[in-house]
Amino acid sequence: MIIRNINLEIMKLKKLSRRMFTIAALAAVGLAGTSLASCSRSSDNNDPIITAVPIEQAIIGTWKLVKREGKVGGQFVESPVTESYEVYEANGVYKRYNDRALTNLVGGGTYRIENDILVLASRSRYKLEINGNTMVYTSSDGSKRNTYTKQ
Repeated sequence: MIIRNINLEIMKLKKLSRRMFTIAALAAVGLAGTSLASCSRSSDNNDPIITAVPIEQAIIGTWKLVKREGKVGGQFVESPVTESYEVYEANGVYKRYNDRALTNLVGGGTYRIENDILVLASRSRYKLEINGNTMVYTSSDGSKRNTYTKQ
């Protein structure tokens, strides 16, 4: 009788272990399947296509001076920034203001862009770089650099 009870217990344990193994195996397969599958295919990409805007168009708008630098001993050093805004129009006119309301005109003239070089009517030339809402221009001799953000 005791041997029969032991045999029954062993059989119950074997059935239980088979069930547990089956459940564990199904869980592993399910987990592997969900971790390897993605919600979308790369061909379903709905992200907008970003195209480069020509620098002649990117410069158009109002820009606020946020950093002014000059070279000292071969290194750029920041100098204090006064309130300054530059407005570049599509017709090749630029204006410089020293107030946010753009009512106090302090300078301006015409501009053109030649191979990423900003040429002002005063014949000043600056290497121009625009990346999104940031514009940096560096004097032709490399001694001065101004950084602006688009407003």
